[in-house]
Amino acid sequence: TTNNNISFGKAITLSGDVAMSSGAGAGTMTFSDSIDATGDHGQSLTLTAGTGDINFDNAVGATTDLKDITIVSAKNVDTDGTLAAKNFIQNAGTGTTQFDGAVTLSEGMDYNGTNLNLNAALNAGTNVSITNSGTFTTNAAGAIVATGTFTQDGLGTSTLSGDITTTNNNISFGKAITLSGDVAMSSGAG
Repeated sequence: TTNNNISFGKAITLSGDVAMSSGAGAGTMTFSDSIDATGDHGQSLTLTAGTGDINFDNAVGATTDLKDITIVSAKNVDTDGTLAAKNFIQNAGTGTTQFDGAVTLSEGMDYNGTNLNLNAALNAGTNVSITNSGTFTTNAAGAIVATGTFTQDGLGTSTLSGDITTTNNNISFGKAITLSGDVAMSSGAG
């Protein structure tokens, strides 16, 4: 669309890779029901919302995991349910990206944006990279478990109460951390 809303009231099943764009302006995308792939990690979803928001009101990868979920641009990204995919990639975000449900990624997360809030667990099969210009926030339920590395390398700070664990791989923070709860970090036994 040209700077106008895109809205789905019922469940979506992807039978191929799908790209949606509401333009460079303030067109909001709302997905009121679940989004699934046809085959496990079979199909990708790419979303361009410009200065608009993206609202996932239900589970993404509810019964069949998506391949790559790519947010090209958005103001706020709000994920109310669980999210399951191969990769989650966000190229730009001027507001807040928030995960209220558990995130399960067979590979990894590459977040580039302003504020990122994890209110539920994040499990990644490879690396987690957070490039935030605002605040990266985890609550106690927002523990991160990554088989690969964890890297925070944005210009913004971090406020943490969720644990971070890697499997014999590096944990790195480039900017200041404020602890809002007890936090345990482990890079494994290796």
